[in-house]
Amino acid sequence: LVGFDHQLLSEAMAIDPNLNFAVLPNGIRSAESAAALNSRGFEILCHLPMEPEGFPRVSPGEGAILTSMSDGDIKEATRRNIGGVPHARGVNNHMGSRATADRRVMRDVLEALPRGDYFIDSKTGSGSVAESMARAMNIPTASRDIFLDDVQTEPAIRRQLAELVAHASAAGVAFGIGHIYPVTVRVLTAEIPALRARGYRFLRASQAVR
Repeated sequence: LVGFDHQLLSEAMAIDPNLNFAVLPNGIRSAESAAALNSRGFEILCHLPMEPEGFPRVSPGEGAILTSMSDGDIKEATRRNIGGVPHARGVNNHMGSRATADRRVMRDVLEALPRGDYFIDSKTGSGSVAESMARAMNIPTASRDIFLDDVQTEPAIRRQLAELVAHASAAGVAFGIGHIYPVTVRVLTAEIPALRARGYRFLRASQAVR
């Protein structure tokens, strides 16, 4: 989740050249961060803000895709958000537990994607239809397997990383999502070299979606 002040972006970029970065379109540093990431050769996603359960008490931020919007407004907002993240190759959802469970909303979002873009379901709610709908529409897609840093402590993140490795071992590929928290950057910086030595590799999201 990139696009704000005081993030350890340089440190995160040093973890692995195939790490993927999701940039929130309405962040104060979004365009600047996307340009920096692109100049270093990183793959970028638009981190599309979408309506969560509990909205409006829980807010996904400015410009979000809401279930109350018309089809035309959803498509327009999707295109505007993607346009706010220069060089994005695909999209994943920021929040969105309510919106990703709504077939009409997801159809509109997916129809608004630029040709060739992929959609990765962050799987913020168990009722999400995003991956299944994308697959039915022949849009490259996947779903998140593991959240790395819901609990922001080193032991918790190490456990989640071990779960991600187990998923990758079993399935051949696994999708993990984390934030540029100092503790997350610290754990990944320490652990990734050992994983590479064991034969594990990061993939660009465009190579991993199906």
